[in-house]
Amino acid sequence: MKAYDQSKIHFPPFIGLLFWIAASLPLVLVALLCAAFLWLTPVRASDLACTGTDLVEAMKTSDPIRYAALEKEAAAVPNGNGVFWKVEKAGLKPSYLLGTMHLTDPRVLKMPAGA
Repeated sequence: MKAYDQSKIHFPPFIGLLFWIAASLPLVLVALLCAAFLWLTPVRASDLACTGTDLVEAMKTSDPIRYAALEKEAAAVPNGNGVFWKVEKAGLKPSYLLGTMHLTDPRVLKMPAGA
C-alpha cells in the first residue's frame, strides 16, 4: 500500500487568504467593540435642556375662551381624575392598574375590537 504524501497537496492561493481572514475575524470584532466603547460618552441630564413650551399655560392668556372650553371638556371625562384602577372579570382574580393617560385625541383613545 502506498503512503499518502501530504506535501503534494496544493491549495489555490486565495485559500490561504481566506484562512487568515477567518482567523483574524474575532480579533477585528473585539477591536471594533473596544473602539465603540471609547467613542461613546456618557449622557448627563445637565447636558440636555428642555426647550418645550407649555401650550396650555400659553392658551390661558392667548385664548381664554378656548381654554375654558378645554377645561369643561376635561371635567366631563368619566373618571378623569382616577389614577388607581381595579380591573375585574367574573372567575378571575382582580388586577390593579396605577397610572394615568393624558391624551384626548380620539385617534389614540379609540380601542380596537377585543381590547
